[in-house]
Amino acid sequence: MRASSRFAHRRRGFSLIEVIVAVMILLVGVVGIVQLFPPSLRVSSEAALKGRAALLAQQKLAELRRDDDSMRTILTTIAGLGTDETPPVSFADDDRLVYQFSARSAIDPENTSNETQFAPDVPRIVVRFNQAFRADRGVLYELRFDG
Repeated sequence: MRASSRFAHRRRGFSLIEVIVAVMILLVGVVGIVQLFPPSLRVSSEAALKGRAALLAQQKLAELRRDDDSMRTILTTIAGLGTDETPPVSFADDDRLVYQFSARSAIDPENTSNETQFAPDVPRIVVRFNQAFRADRGVLYELRFDG
């Protein structure tokens, strides 16, 4: 009798316990991966909105510079707002976001950090969420008009 035929009858498939263990390991891996999707989608969406806010703020700044006169009347008026902000205005391109003009930083209104980027009396555009889109109206982007 040959050795290969002698052991042929002992060959069997996987046991039920081995299959259950393999399936459990697979499920743990799949569940772990699936749990990563919602946070990554949220972070991706936030990043896209911040990028959109930066683009819209820069477009608005370009419009102001284009429309301002040689005396810089518009920018001087914004710089003279003091602690006030203009009422929020929705962007025509994206109504989820609104912009306001301000002479103070909306990120650090009291200028507690003493950094020049938060210095008062500098015209800036502040982009926030539209309250109809999201009740949290935190600052998405703030752009100074330095010159």
